[in-house]
Amino acid sequence: MNILFISSEYPPETANGGIGTYTFHIASELALSGHNVHVIAAKPGGNEETVSSRGVTVHRILHEKYPLPENKLFFPLRQICYKLIPHLLVRLTWINAVQKKVNKLFKDGCKFDIIEYPECGGEGLKISYPKTCLLVARLHTPWEIVRKYDMLKEPAGDRILLPLIEKLSVLRAHGITCPSNALSKLIKSKWNIKNISVIPNPVPVKKFPLTSNCNWIYTGRVERRKGVHILIMAYSRICSKYDPPPLRIVGHEYGILPDQTRYGDYIRKLILESSCSNRIDWIEGCSHEQLTKYLSVSSVAFFPSLWENFPYSCLEAMASGLAVVVSDCGGFPEIVDHNKNGLVVKTDSIDNWENAMKQLILNSELGNLLGQNGRKKVQSEFDSKKVCKEMESFYLRILEEKRTCHRDKVPD
Repeated sequence: MNILFISSEYPPETANGGIGTYTFHIASELALSGHNVHVIAAKPGGNEETVSSRGVTVHRILHEKYPLPENKLFFPLRQICYKLIPHLLVRLTWINAVQKKVNKLFKDGCKFDIIEYPECGGEGLKISYPKTCLLVARLHTPWEIVRKYDMLKEPAGDRILLPLIEKLSVLRAHGITCPSNALSKLIKSKWNIKNISVIPNPVPVKKFPLTSNCNWIYTGRVERRKGVHILIMAYSRICSKYDPPPLRIVGHEYGILPDQTRYGDYIRKLILESSCSNRIDWIEGCSHEQLTKYLSVSSVAFFPSLWENFPYSCLEAMASGLAVVVSDCGGFPEIVDHNKNGLVVKTDSIDNWENAMKQLILNSELGNLLGQNGRKKVQSEFDSKKVCKEMESFYLRILEEKRTCHRDKVPD
Protein backbone atom coordinates (compact mmCIF):
# COMPACT_ATOMS: atom_id res chain seq x y z
CA MET A 1 0.00 0.00 0.00
CA ASN A 2 0.93 3.64 -0.46
CA ILE A 3 0.29 5.47 2.80
CA LEU A 4 0.60 9.15 3.72
CA PHE A 5 0.56 10.32 7.35
CA ILE A 6 -0.17 13.92 8.31
CA SER A 7 1.36 14.90 11.65
CA SER A 8 2.78 18.29 12.56
CA GLU A 9 4.66 16.43 15.32
CA TYR A 10 7.31 14.01 14.11
CA PRO A 11 10.62 13.33 15.89
CA PRO A 12 13.26 14.39 16.17
CA GLU A 13 12.83 17.91 14.76
CA THR A 14 9.37 18.69 16.11
CA ALA A 15 7.58 17.97 19.38
CA ASN A 16 7.95 14.40 20.56
CA GLY A 17 4.48 14.09 22.10
CA GLY A 18 2.09 11.17 21.81
CA ILE A 19 0.91 11.99 18.28
CA GLY A 20 4.46 12.31 16.96
CA THR A 21 5.55 9.12 18.76
CA TYR A 22 2.60 7.14 17.37
CA THR A 23 3.19 8.40 13.83
CA PHE A 24 6.91 7.62 14.04
CA HIS A 25 6.39 4.06 15.29
CA ILE A 26 3.53 3.09 12.96
CA ALA A 27 5.12 4.71 9.89
CA SER A 28 8.48 3.01 10.57
CA GLU A 29 6.89 -0.40 11.11
CA LEU A 30 4.71 -0.15 8.00
CA ALA A 31 7.78 0.80 5.96
CA LEU A 32 9.64 -2.24 7.34
CA SER A 33 6.67 -4.36 6.25
CA GLY A 34 7.20 -3.26 2.64
CA HIS A 35 4.72 -0.43 2.28
CA ASN A 36 5.52 2.91 0.62
CA VAL A 37 5.15 5.38 3.50
CA HIS A 38 5.29 9.19 3.44
CA VAL A 39 4.86 11.69 6.29
CA ILE A 40 4.07 15.40 6.11
CA ALA A 41 5.45 17.06 9.25
CA ALA A 42 6.21 20.58 10.44
CA LYS A 43 9.60 22.24 9.98
CA PRO A 44 10.60 24.52 12.89
CA GLY A 45 12.51 26.90 10.63
CA GLY A 46 14.89 27.18 7.71
CA ASN A 47 13.96 25.65 4.38
CA GLU A 48 11.45 22.96 3.57
CA GLU A 49 13.01 19.58 2.89
CA THR A 50 12.25 15.98 2.00
CA VAL A 51 14.38 13.33 3.67
CA SER A 52 14.38 9.55 4.02
CA SER A 53 14.33 8.25 7.59
CA ARG A 54 14.06 4.54 8.50
CA GLY A 55 12.55 3.83 5.08
CA VAL A 56 9.95 6.61 5.46
CA THR A 57 9.89 9.65 3.16
CA VAL A 58 9.44 12.67 5.43
CA HIS A 59 8.31 15.99 3.96
CA ARG A 60 9.14 18.81 6.39
CA ILE A 61 7.06 21.89 5.52
CA LEU A 62 6.82 25.44 6.86
CA HIS A 63 3.66 27.30 7.81
CA GLU A 64 3.56 31.04 8.26
CA LYS A 65 1.01 33.47 9.71
CA TYR A 66 -2.59 33.01 8.59
CA PRO A 67 -3.09 35.28 5.55
CA LEU A 68 -5.65 37.71 6.91
CA PRO A 69 -6.37 40.64 4.55
CA GLU A 70 -3.63 43.28 4.96
CA ASN A 71 -5.58 46.25 3.59
CA LYS A 72 -6.14 49.09 6.10
CA LEU A 73 -9.87 48.64 5.70
CA PHE A 74 -9.54 45.19 7.25
CA PHE A 75 -7.65 46.40 10.34
CA PRO A 76 -10.72 46.02 12.62
CA LEU A 77 -11.29 42.48 11.28
CA ARG A 78 -7.69 41.51 11.98
CA GLN A 79 -7.90 42.85 15.53
CA ILE A 80 -11.12 40.92 16.16
CA CYS A 81 -9.57 37.70 14.83
CA TYR A 82 -6.42 38.08 16.92
CA LYS A 83 -8.60 38.61 19.98
CA LEU A 84 -11.25 35.93 19.43
CA ILE A 85 -9.50 33.13 17.50
CA PRO A 86 -5.70 33.33 17.98
CA HIS A 87 -5.35 29.57 18.51
CA LEU A 88 -7.61 28.77 15.55
CA LEU A 89 -5.48 30.96 13.26
CA VAL A 90 -2.39 28.93 14.18
CA ARG A 91 -4.25 25.71 13.43
CA LEU A 92 -5.56 27.02 10.11
CA THR A 93 -2.07 27.97 8.92
CA TRP A 94 -1.00 24.34 9.33
CA ILE A 95 -4.20 23.02 7.73
CA ASN A 96 -3.60 25.25 4.68
CA ALA A 97 0.06 24.23 4.45
CA VAL A 98 -0.93 20.56 4.55
CA GLN A 99 -3.53 21.06 1.83
CA LYS A 100 -0.98 22.69 -0.47
CA LYS A 101 1.64 19.99 0.12
CA VAL A 102 -0.82 17.13 -0.47
CA ASN A 103 -1.95 18.75 -3.71
CA LYS A 104 1.67 19.13 -4.82
CA LEU A 105 2.48 15.50 -4.04
CA PHE A 106 -0.45 14.31 -6.15
CA LYS A 107 0.52 16.72 -8.94
CA ASP A 108 4.08 15.36 -8.84
CA GLY A 109 2.77 11.85 -9.45
CA CYS A 110 2.54 10.40 -5.93
CA LYS A 111 -0.28 7.92 -5.48
CA PHE A 112 -1.69 7.15 -2.04
CA ASP A 113 -4.23 4.53 -1.04
CA ILE A 114 -4.54 5.89 2.50
CA ILE A 115 -4.08 9.35 4.02
CA GLU A 116 -4.16 9.28 7.82
CA TYR A 117 -4.27 12.32 10.09
CA PRO A 118 -4.94 13.08 13.79
CA GLU A 119 -8.17 14.66 14.96
CA CYS A 120 -6.22 17.09 17.12
CA GLY A 121 -6.17 20.50 15.44
CA GLY A 122 -8.32 19.31 12.53
CA GLU A 123 -5.22 18.57 10.44
CA GLY A 124 -7.22 16.74 7.76
CA LEU A 125 -9.95 19.36 7.42
CA LYS A 126 -9.12 20.54 3.87
CA ILE A 127 -7.25 17.63 2.27
CA SER A 128 -8.17 17.11 -1.39
CA TYR A 129 -7.76 13.56 -2.70
CA PRO A 130 -8.62 11.42 -5.74
CA LYS A 131 -11.41 8.84 -5.63
CA THR A 132 -8.91 6.00 -5.36
CA CYS A 133 -7.64 7.33 -2.00
CA LEU A 134 -9.30 6.98 1.42
CA LEU A 135 -9.00 9.22 4.47
CA VAL A 136 -8.42 7.79 7.95
CA ALA A 137 -8.75 9.86 11.13
CA ARG A 138 -6.84 8.75 14.24
CA LEU A 139 -8.29 9.88 17.57
CA HIS A 140 -5.70 10.92 20.15
CA THR A 141 -7.17 13.45 22.60
CA PRO A 142 -9.49 16.17 21.28
CA TRP A 143 -8.55 19.69 22.31
CA GLU A 144 -11.80 20.12 24.24
CA ILE A 145 -10.66 17.43 26.70
CA VAL A 146 -7.19 18.96 27.07
CA ARG A 147 -8.67 22.40 27.68
CA LYS A 148 -11.10 21.07 30.30
CA TYR A 149 -8.59 19.20 32.45
CA ASP A 150 -5.81 21.76 32.07
CA MET A 151 -8.33 24.48 33.03
CA LEU A 152 -7.19 26.63 30.11
CA LYS A 153 -8.94 29.93 29.48
CA GLU A 154 -9.49 30.62 25.80
CA PRO A 155 -11.25 33.34 23.79
CA ALA A 156 -14.86 32.60 22.89
CA GLY A 157 -14.12 31.99 19.21
CA ASP A 158 -11.41 29.42 19.91
CA ARG A 159 -13.58 27.71 22.50
CA ILE A 160 -16.37 27.18 19.94
CA LEU A 161 -14.49 26.71 16.68
CA LEU A 162 -11.56 24.49 17.67
CA PRO A 163 -13.77 21.55 18.70
CA LEU A 164 -15.84 22.12 15.56
CA ILE A 165 -12.93 21.84 13.10
CA GLU A 166 -11.71 18.69 14.86
CA LYS A 167 -15.15 17.11 14.63
CA LEU A 168 -15.59 18.09 10.97
CA SER A 169 -12.17 16.70 10.05
CA VAL A 170 -13.10 13.35 11.62
CA LEU A 171 -16.56 13.19 10.03
CA ARG A 172 -15.10 13.47 6.51
CA ALA A 173 -12.89 10.39 7.04
CA HIS A 174 -13.74 7.03 5.46
CA GLY A 175 -12.41 5.21 8.52
CA ILE A 176 -11.72 6.17 12.14
CA THR A 177 -9.34 4.50 14.59
CA CYS A 178 -8.73 5.07 18.27
CA PRO A 179 -6.31 3.42 20.72
CA SER A 180 -8.74 3.10 23.66
CA ASN A 181 -12.34 2.01 24.18
CA ALA A 182 -12.68 4.83 26.69
CA LEU A 183 -12.12 7.59 24.12
CA SER A 184 -14.01 5.69 21.43
CA LYS A 185 -17.11 5.51 23.63
CA LEU A 186 -16.83 9.19 24.53
CA ILE A 187 -16.47 10.36 20.92
CA LYS A 188 -19.25 8.10 19.63
CA SER A 189 -21.63 9.74 22.07
CA LYS A 190 -20.34 13.30 21.75
CA TRP A 191 -19.94 13.44 17.98
CA ASN A 192 -22.66 10.93 17.05
CA ILE A 193 -20.26 8.54 15.28
CA LYS A 194 -21.19 4.87 14.85
CA ASN A 195 -18.03 3.10 13.73
CA ILE A 196 -14.65 3.55 15.41
CA SER A 197 -12.07 0.77 15.25
CA VAL A 198 -10.04 0.41 18.46
CA ILE A 199 -6.39 -0.30 17.65
CA PRO A 200 -3.81 0.31 20.41
CA ASN A 201 -0.77 2.53 20.15
CA PRO A 202 2.32 0.57 19.01
CA VAL A 203 5.54 0.44 21.05
CA PRO A 204 8.81 -1.24 19.91
CA VAL A 205 9.36 -3.21 23.13
CA LYS A 206 12.81 -4.59 22.26
CA LYS A 207 14.24 -1.06 22.01
CA PHE A 208 13.71 -0.50 25.74
CA PRO A 209 16.38 -2.07 27.97
CA LEU A 210 15.20 -3.67 31.20
CA THR A 211 15.47 -1.61 34.38
CA SER A 212 18.48 -2.08 36.64
CA ASN A 213 17.86 0.32 39.53
CA CYS A 214 15.27 1.41 42.09
CA ASN A 215 14.51 5.11 41.45
CA TRP A 216 10.94 6.33 41.09
CA ILE A 217 9.97 8.30 38.00
CA TYR A 218 7.27 10.29 36.21
CA THR A 219 7.55 10.93 32.47
CA GLY A 220 5.37 13.12 30.28
CA ARG A 221 4.34 16.74 30.03
CA VAL A 222 4.13 18.54 33.35
CA GLU A 223 0.55 19.74 32.99
CA ARG A 224 -2.53 19.73 35.17
CA ARG A 225 -4.28 17.04 33.13
CA LYS A 226 -1.37 14.71 33.94
CA GLY A 227 -1.92 15.19 37.69
CA VAL A 228 1.71 15.95 38.59
CA HIS A 229 0.53 18.00 41.59
CA ILE A 230 -1.19 14.89 43.00
CA LEU A 231 2.03 12.90 42.66
CA ILE A 232 4.09 15.50 44.51
CA MET A 233 1.56 15.82 47.33
CA ALA A 234 1.38 12.05 47.81
CA TYR A 235 5.18 11.71 47.63
CA SER A 236 5.62 14.46 50.22
CA ARG A 237 3.33 12.61 52.59
CA ILE A 238 5.08 9.27 52.13
CA CYS A 239 8.48 10.89 52.69
CA SER A 240 7.34 12.05 56.13
CA LYS A 241 6.69 8.45 57.16
CA TYR A 242 9.08 6.25 55.15
CA ASP A 243 12.30 6.41 53.17
CA PRO A 244 11.21 5.99 49.53
CA PRO A 245 13.56 6.09 46.52
CA PRO A 246 14.25 9.53 44.98
CA LEU A 247 11.60 10.80 42.56
CA ARG A 248 12.62 11.97 39.10
CA ILE A 249 10.18 14.02 37.00
CA VAL A 250 11.00 14.18 33.28
CA GLY A 251 9.00 16.49 31.04
CA HIS A 252 8.36 20.00 29.78
CA GLU A 253 5.89 22.23 31.57
CA TYR A 254 2.61 23.12 29.88
CA GLY A 255 -0.44 25.22 30.62
CA ILE A 256 -1.63 28.27 32.54
CA LEU A 257 -4.08 27.97 35.43
CA PRO A 258 -7.22 30.17 35.69
CA ASP A 259 -5.42 32.59 38.06
CA GLN A 260 -2.79 33.07 35.29
CA THR A 261 -0.16 31.09 37.19
CA ARG A 262 1.95 28.90 34.96
CA TYR A 263 1.37 25.28 35.92
CA GLY A 264 5.14 24.74 35.91
CA ASP A 265 5.57 27.54 38.46
CA TYR A 266 2.86 25.98 40.61
CA ILE A 267 4.73 22.66 40.55
CA ARG A 268 8.04 24.35 41.41
CA LYS A 269 6.37 25.98 44.40
CA LEU A 270 4.88 22.67 45.51
CA ILE A 271 8.31 21.04 45.36
CA LEU A 272 10.05 23.85 47.24
CA GLU A 273 7.41 23.96 49.96
CA SER A 274 7.37 20.18 50.43
CA SER A 275 9.45 18.44 53.05
CA CYS A 276 11.18 16.38 50.38
CA SER A 277 12.41 18.96 47.85
CA ASN A 278 15.93 17.53 48.04
CA ARG A 279 14.58 14.14 46.93
CA ILE A 280 12.77 15.40 43.80
CA ASP A 281 14.67 16.02 40.57
CA TRP A 282 12.76 17.73 37.77
CA ILE A 283 14.43 17.37 34.37
CA GLU A 284 12.61 19.76 32.04
CA GLY A 285 12.73 17.73 28.86
CA CYS A 286 15.30 15.51 27.20
CA SER A 287 15.89 13.42 24.09
CA HIS A 288 14.12 10.10 23.68
CA GLU A 289 17.46 8.31 24.04
CA GLN A 290 18.09 10.00 27.39
CA LEU A 291 14.54 9.24 28.51
CA THR A 292 15.15 5.56 27.79
CA LYS A 293 18.23 5.72 30.02
CA TYR A 294 16.26 7.31 32.85
CA LEU A 295 13.67 4.53 32.59
CA SER A 296 16.42 1.90 32.70
CA VAL A 297 17.57 3.14 36.14
CA SER A 298 14.07 3.29 37.65
CA SER A 299 11.85 0.69 39.26
CA VAL A 300 8.44 2.35 39.52
CA ALA A 301 6.67 4.86 37.26
CA PHE A 302 3.71 6.95 38.42
CA PHE A 303 1.00 8.35 36.15
CA PRO A 304 -1.64 10.20 38.25
CA SER A 305 -3.53 11.68 35.29
CA LEU A 306 -6.99 13.19 35.48
CA TRP A 307 -7.60 11.97 31.92
CA GLU A 308 -5.59 9.90 29.44
CA ASN A 309 -6.29 8.14 26.18
CA PHE A 310 -3.57 5.49 25.74
CA PRO A 311 -0.36 7.20 26.87
CA TYR A 312 3.06 6.31 25.55
CA SER A 313 4.65 7.25 28.86
CA CYS A 314 2.96 4.25 30.49
CA LEU A 315 3.65 1.87 27.58
CA GLU A 316 7.35 2.81 27.55
CA ALA A 317 7.70 2.36 31.32
CA MET A 318 6.08 -1.08 31.13
CA ALA A 319 8.29 -2.01 28.16
CA SER A 320 11.29 -1.17 30.37
CA GLY A 321 10.07 -3.55 33.08
CA LEU A 322 9.00 -0.87 35.56
CA ALA A 323 6.07 -1.38 37.89
CA VAL A 324 3.49 1.25 36.96
CA VAL A 325 0.95 2.99 39.17
CA VAL A 326 -1.82 4.63 37.14
CA SER A 327 -5.13 6.44 37.56
CA ASP A 328 -8.38 4.61 36.92
CA CYS A 329 -9.33 7.10 34.19
CA GLY A 330 -9.51 6.90 30.39
CA GLY A 331 -7.55 4.12 28.74
CA PHE A 332 -5.32 3.23 31.70
CA PRO A 333 -7.50 0.28 32.84
CA GLU A 334 -7.21 -1.11 29.29
CA ILE A 335 -3.41 -1.12 29.61
CA VAL A 336 -2.95 -2.09 33.26
CA ASP A 337 -4.60 -5.00 35.08
CA HIS A 338 -4.72 -4.10 38.77
CA ASN A 339 -2.36 -6.15 40.96
CA LYS A 340 -1.25 -8.20 37.93
CA ASN A 341 0.96 -5.90 35.85
CA GLY A 342 0.55 -2.63 37.71
CA LEU A 343 -1.54 -0.81 40.29
CA VAL A 344 -4.67 1.15 39.36
CA VAL A 345 -5.48 3.98 41.77
CA LYS A 346 -8.59 6.13 42.12
CA THR A 347 -8.16 9.33 40.13
CA ASP A 348 -7.48 12.49 42.14
CA SER A 349 -7.21 10.66 45.50
CA ILE A 350 -3.99 11.68 47.27
CA ASP A 351 -4.73 9.17 50.07
CA ASN A 352 -4.93 6.30 47.60
CA TRP A 353 -1.73 7.37 45.84
CA GLU A 354 0.05 7.49 49.18
CA ASN A 355 -1.22 3.99 50.01
CA ALA A 356 0.01 2.65 46.67
CA MET A 357 3.47 4.08 47.38
CA LYS A 358 3.42 2.54 50.86
CA GLN A 359 2.48 -0.83 49.39
CA LEU A 360 5.48 -0.79 47.05
CA ILE A 361 7.88 0.36 49.79
CA LEU A 362 6.85 -2.44 52.13
CA ASN A 363 6.75 -5.12 49.43
CA SER A 364 9.64 -4.77 46.98
CA GLU A 365 8.89 -8.18 45.46
CA LEU A 366 5.47 -6.93 44.39
CA GLY A 367 7.13 -4.16 42.36
CA ASN A 368 9.45 -6.66 40.66
CA LEU A 369 6.55 -8.96 39.77
CA LEU A 370 4.38 -6.13 38.42
CA GLY A 371 7.28 -4.89 36.30
CA GLN A 372 7.96 -8.31 34.81
CA ASN A 373 4.29 -8.89 34.04
CA GLY A 374 3.94 -5.38 32.61
CA ARG A 375 6.67 -5.97 30.04
CA LYS A 376 5.01 -9.26 29.06
CA LYS A 377 1.69 -7.45 28.63
CA VAL A 378 2.99 -4.77 26.26
CA GLN A 379 5.06 -7.33 24.37
CA SER A 380 2.09 -9.61 23.75
CA GLU A 381 -0.56 -6.96 23.05
CA PHE A 382 1.01 -3.63 22.06
CA ASP A 383 4.31 -4.43 20.34
CA SER A 384 4.81 -2.52 17.09
CA LYS A 385 4.84 -5.59 14.86
CA LYS A 386 1.50 -6.84 16.21
CA VAL A 387 -0.20 -3.44 16.06
CA CYS A 388 1.17 -2.86 12.55
CA LYS A 389 -0.61 -6.01 11.35
CA GLU A 390 -3.85 -4.81 12.96
CA MET A 391 -3.52 -1.47 11.19
CA GLU A 392 -2.72 -3.16 7.86
CA SER A 393 -5.87 -5.27 8.22
CA PHE A 394 -7.93 -2.17 8.96
CA TYR A 395 -6.59 -0.30 5.92
CA LEU A 396 -7.14 -3.30 3.64
CA ARG A 397 -10.67 -3.79 4.96
CA ILE A 398 -11.83 -0.24 4.27
CA LEU A 399 -10.15 -0.31 0.84
CA GLU A 400 -11.98 -3.54 0.01
CA GLU A 401 -15.25 -2.06 1.27
CA LYS A 402 -14.66 0.89 -1.04
CA ARG A 403 -14.00 -1.39 -4.03
CA THR A 404 -17.05 -3.53 -3.24
CA CYS A 405 -19.24 -0.45 -2.97
CA HIS A 406 -17.91 0.80 -6.32
CA ARG A 407 -18.59 -2.57 -8.02
CA ASP A 408 -22.13 -2.62 -6.64
CA LYS A 409 -22.79 0.78 -8.16
CA VAL A 410 -21.53 -0.19 -11.64
CA PRO A 411 -24.57 -1.07 -13.86
CA ASP A 412 -24.67 -4.50 -15.53
